[in-house]
Amino acid sequence: MFNQKVTVAKPMIISCLLYILFSIITFILTKRFIHLMILWNLFLAALPLLFARLFVIYSEQRVWHKCLFCSFLWLLFFPNAPYLLTDVIHLQGISFYSISEDHAVIYSSNLLDWMSLVHLGVGIFIGTWSGMLSLMILHQWMIRRLHRFLVNTLLFIVYIVSGFAIYLGRFLRLNSWDLFQPFAFFEKISKSISVFSVGFSLLFALYICLIYSFCSFIFLSGTGSKQKFGRW
Repeated sequence: MFNQKVTVAKPMIISCLLYILFSIITFILTKRFIHLMILWNLFLAALPLLFARLFVIYSEQRVWHKCLFCSFLWLLFFPNAPYLLTDVIHLQGISFYSISEDHAVIYSSNLLDWMSLVHLGVGIFIGTWSGMLSLMILHQWMIRRLHRFLVNTLLFIVYIVSGFAIYLGRFLRLNSWDLFQPFAFFEKISKSISVFSVGFSLLFALYICLIYSFCSFIFLSGTGSKQKFGRW
């Protein structure tokens, strides 16, 4: 078991170091700060995986107050994973193609622009996958212990809350820790409720639902996979 964990951890560490190096090089070449900022966003997106793992450990030890605290922290930081998708707006100044006068499509030959796209794409994939894996861990824990209707209800709540949290993060520039200043936090929220905020929140709730449904189908549909994820 120990050797298996070391075998898995080593390529993960190497991949993280390579991505950090990729981020630094991309920033130096493109002068776009998003290529450094995404490292912080990825750190926040990885925290739910830690909290989900701690939740499972404490549940096996039956330390329920720590389980409750970890679940709260998980929900607090989980939206940071799907939030990464919105970082593509930082590429809005880049034109990847143009239309000539004879309506021919001319693609950009600026390698640095494509480098920015690849870098953000990899970061979004890593962060989103980390978040979905953390949700899989908690989902499998709930499936073994709770009624199916309650499990689906909790998933629905996670989707809605996370979709709204992404709106708060992108448009109101609120962070997870701003919740610890409840008066200012809820005052900003009360002033931001609109048709757009509701529509945006539901749109990203749908995005999270679709991404998680796809990931769980791929990784949990195999024989015995549910048991493996439950013990991860």
